[in-house]
Amino acid sequence: MFILNMTKRKKKNKHTAGPLRERIFRAAILTIVIVFLLFSVTQLAFVFYFNNKIKNYLVTELYKQTKGEYKLSIKTFKTNLFNQSVYITDAVFIPDKSVNPDKPKYYASAEKISLVDFKLFAYLFHKDLIFDELRFDTPTGKIYRNKKSQQKKSSSKKYTSYQMIKKSLHSLTIKEIVIKNADINFYEDTGDVLPSLKSKDNLLKISNLRINKESDRSQRWFITDKVTFTLNRFSYLPKNMLYTFRVKKLVATSPDSTLVIDSIQMIPNYNKQEFGYKAGKQTDRMDISVRKASFSKMNIQLFLERNSFIARSLKADRLLLEAYRDKNVEPKPKRAKAVQELIKSIPAYLRIDTIHVTNSIITYLEVPKGATLPGKVFFSKVNTTLTGATNDKSAITHNSFLTMNGTALLMGKGYMLAHYDFPMETDSMVFDCSGKLTNFKLPDINPTIEPLAYMTIKGGEVDTLIFNFHANEKESKGKMEVRYHDLDVKLLKNNDVKNSKIKNFLTLPSKRILVVLIVKHNNPTKDKDVRITEIEYPRNPQKFIFNYTWRSILSGVKPAMGVPGKTKKIKEPPPK
Repeated sequence: MFILNMTKRKKKNKHTAGPLRERIFRAAILTIVIVFLLFSVTQLAFVFYFNNKIKNYLVTELYKQTKGEYKLSIKTFKTNLFNQSVYITDAVFIPDKSVNPDKPKYYASAEKISLVDFKLFAYLFHKDLIFDELRFDTPTGKIYRNKKSQQKKSSSKKYTSYQMIKKSLHSLTIKEIVIKNADINFYEDTGDVLPSLKSKDNLLKISNLRINKESDRSQRWFITDKVTFTLNRFSYLPKNMLYTFRVKKLVATSPDSTLVIDSIQMIPNYNKQEFGYKAGKQTDRMDISVRKASFSKMNIQLFLERNSFIARSLKADRLLLEAYRDKNVEPKPKRAKAVQELIKSIPAYLRIDTIHVTNSIITYLEVPKGATLPGKVFFSKVNTTLTGATNDKSAITHNSFLTMNGTALLMGKGYMLAHYDFPMETDSMVFDCSGKLTNFKLPDINPTIEPLAYMTIKGGEVDTLIFNFHANEKESKGKMEVRYHDLDVKLLKNNDVKNSKIKNFLTLPSKRILVVLIVKHNNPTKDKDVRITEIEYPRNPQKFIFNYTWRSILSGVKPAMGVPGKTKKIKEPPPK
């Protein structure tokens, strides 16, 4: 009986299961058709109504929110619900240069913008518009930095992109933006026709861009997880046309706020013989390269907008600097600016807490008037730290100093350390300088003194040279202790210095005998105290700090070696 009932139930279930499956299938088909029809109707609504409305809304709202500073032009705006994408063609972002004329301006365009794969249900239920990717076809960009722009923060509320979308969206998120090889041009001012920098080899990557209430509260156009901007192989030509600046690679990243520049070069556009004449005056021809420069905690936005350098630190590795001056070129007498004045006159805003220069070589070449061959002095293995570099006058007080501490090898051999303090509150040539030189063989300085002084050092070695002095607009004063032994000096005849056109009056026999008599071969001499000399040099206002420093030190070296000058034999402690 039980078996018979089970058999009947199975037959009944078979009869009812078939129609049930058919009803479920028909319901599913009907649902799909309804959804398809809804999508189709919605898509048609976007095609004939919403696309144009959204386009006009974006154009109107951008103009309104920026108070006429920017205009947006869009040829077509298309929404495709089936592949969940948005397409914009011929989009142009145009600045009005007459509105807020002192602010940096931006220009951008693209033949096509594709917003790919948006999350439909997040939009329908939460008004959160989320795209996986943003693509650009043939992008271009222009940045007008504007020299008149100020660094002071405006007290008025800035416009933000969230104000444009908040009526219809809760938030806008784009997970990845990649822009390759955009045609980018940087202009120094809004009135410039020719760009100062151009690039077509570049890459911009933005991860997780968000426009929401948080970005609005921080008064930013958007917030991101990470932004990486790369410029490859670009150059910059200043208006005086004397130099060309070349960079192999520049990478800026945010939010870690780092800027890394690979292989910087400042290349003279004229050779050593032509440069001074092309410049129209006697001046230093600078040939500079840096293997790598790294800024940390840097304001990347202000660097791109205004060429401003605001950073916690800068590390420059392998600086190679060669300065060449030909004194046969007619000079134009002009007061040399102090270091403080030069920093304050930099057209770009500067505030870098610490600057480190490592593993560098600095060379100075000078051709005396009437000669063709230069004297040469160079420093290798230069390592320097500078603190307090800024031209922000509002932040400078009587306690503000630009301080430099450095070590180097003079002529590649003698170990040297130096310290400078520059009070930043003044624009005058005022500074304190101290230093030390040890274990230096004096004949190594011959490439410097032979073409300049018609003198050669046959032998001798500096054990220690310690100095300190204070310098101002009028003169430098200080003390020096130089310990050396076995000094042997010889004056050169005219024909000993090749290509010289200057008659050397110091080759007269009486002068040569005088040198032999007055030069002290050792300091200290046997059974006598070390000679402590006075540094005292009246400043030449037309010469820069390097000449001022060198001449000040020389004023203490000469009397120590027996050349007439101020000398005091005292047993007081040497200068520190």
